[in-house]
Amino acid sequence: MTPSKEWLDTFDYEMKSIYAVSLEELGWDETFLGRWCDIPPREAAERLGEKYDLIADFADNQPRYFARTEREEILFRTLEKHLIGEQLRKLAQNGDTDTFIKLAQNALNRSK
Repeated sequence: MTPSKEWLDTFDYEMKSIYAVSLEELGWDETFLGRWCDIPPREAAERLGEKYDLIADFADNQPRYFARTEREEILFRTLEKHLIGEQLRKLAQNGDTDTFIKLAQNALNRSK
């Protein structure tokens, strides 16, 4: 059986979210995964992770995991600067200190 593109994409997403590793990094092809595509992608990812002891390899994947987490944080900060930066500039220019502080506090709380 050949897995559908949707199944493969979802399976790849699950592998990345559970084990911080992609299909490309694992080198698993459609022929190999065809034996697993009759079950939901998340369940297949969990079973294959257990079978190939991927959790035990997490220590090896930590640098990649933390690098990805850091990239997500940078992306979040960039988006947030874009979304509220102009609002903060206008409030600062208008002297609306209370609203400026509330907006800045909300932005800080979102990042926690």
